[in-house]
Amino acid sequence: MPNVEFNDENQYTPMQSMGTGSVSGLTGWLIKIGVAKDVTGANKILLGIAVVSLIVAVVVFWRTTRSPELIPITPEPGLGQDIPGGF
Repeated sequence: MPNVEFNDENQYTPMQSMGTGSVSGLTGWLIKIGVAKDVTGANKILLGIAVVSLIVAVVVFWRTTRSPELIPITPEPGLGQDIPGGF
């Protein structure tokens, strides 16, 4: 039987970050074009865009779903006189 030795001194620890340090997606794009300086700034900008979009969506929904004002219709005098059995 072969003689096997284990060296417990060299234990591997998982890496905290597997990425290369670059930021992808909209956050990375905002940093790349210079709108934001870092990830925190880009996240604040994206949060602001989300809040404004939500407000616009609520206003559009509210304006399109409310009932229109009803305008009373008054018949003109003499209208329907020529119809047999008129009103």
